[in-house]
Amino acid sequence: MVVSARLCVVCRGYKRLCGRVKCPILERLRVHLRLSRELRSTHYQSRSGSALVFEARYPSVYVGPQLAVQVVPEYVAFPELMWSLDLDTIVRIRSSTLYSYVRLGTVRARVMDEVRDVALSVRPVLTEVRLRKRPILDLRFDGVTEPIGPRAPLDSISLSENPCIPYSVERLIEELGRTRELVVELYRRGFVHSYIARVVSCGLAGAPHRRRLVPTRWSISATDRVLSDFFVEQVRRFPVGSDYLVSWCRYLGNIYVIVLLPERWGLELIEVWLPSSVWVQVGGEAVVVRYCEYFRSGSVPSDGGYLAVRYAVSRYLYEVQRRQYRGVVLRVVTSEYYSPVGSWQIRESIVRALRSNVVKLTTIDDVLNYVDEVLRPYGRYLRESDFLKAVARQERL
Repeated sequence: MVVSARLCVVCRGYKRLCGRVKCPILERLRVHLRLSRELRSTHYQSRSGSALVFEARYPSVYVGPQLAVQVVPEYVAFPELMWSLDLDTIVRIRSSTLYSYVRLGTVRARVMDEVRDVALSVRPVLTEVRLRKRPILDLRFDGVTEPIGPRAPLDSISLSENPCIPYSVERLIEELGRTRELVVELYRRGFVHSYIARVVSCGLAGAPHRRRLVPTRWSISATDRVLSDFFVEQVRRFPVGSDYLVSWCRYLGNIYVIVLLPERWGLELIEVWLPSSVWVQVGGEAVVVRYCEYFRSGSVPSDGGYLAVRYAVSRYLYEVQRRQYRGVVLRVVTSEYYSPVGSWQIRESIVRALRSNVVKLTTIDDVLNYVDEVLRPYGRYLRESDFLKAVARQERL
């Protein structure tokens, strides 16, 4: 979202002339003021349960642990647990997460043993780091990964306690030589999405002679793609469902509507970015982006948000419905979503909506009327779905 400097000067953060609920400049200043009092040292000891790999200058990447400074470490290790927290709280959590890094190629280095132990542990590990200089007080935002907080180059790292690494994980890493096999097997053993993505990111998947560090952003999307491919392969073998299923939820200024049509597998995502939301200019028109996958096309969009939706919908069909459906998902991004927090909130929102709030309907007109009733201003965007238009034509015939 581009806002003119003149508008900011006139507004001064309290008139909300840009249309946002909160001024992002003031929010960042508040974070900086708090961090400037807390992060003045080059020596820290805190719990870490996550590692971050930047994709810049790949394969000579930056990699290192993320330390939870005065926040619940489980939120850093497993972002899924943050679902239900408000946006301000999530931004504060991420702003209090210290990222220490070193630059290296995709081969083994001295620091990687400790970083991998942190990533493989199912519980945050008490970690001590020494930095080369004081952390840079800044926040970096991304649409796939969580916001990245203060950061500084790493001098040394040591674990103050033993990591809790399941024996089954170590055995699977040694025995399975393909990334797909490892990812699917970890899912079957009950490990959560964020943990599986960390295993992939730290270069522990695939044939031993081909293992490389994978940037965190890529590993998240890769995990979504591999698991959703597995789910879709199974779903294609199920009989087609008989009812129309509708679910919806609202979280962090995002509105999600999920419609499951009794047809062969397919998926359509319609994203509507309203004026004054993230990435959209002030006073402009809503931006509509569409991604689609057909039963016979074999082509899957590579967008990170779409893959998160694909994972959530296909997992629901595989685990709960055991039937084949064609999905239409509408995501409306409002001005309340002033800071992107990562694709985990897309994934978790749809998973939780489908697990707790599904309505069965009999006709496509019932579906459209229901959506208009519960989400009156935004139902018109759903009517632009190619899948829904095709089904409506079939019913009229």
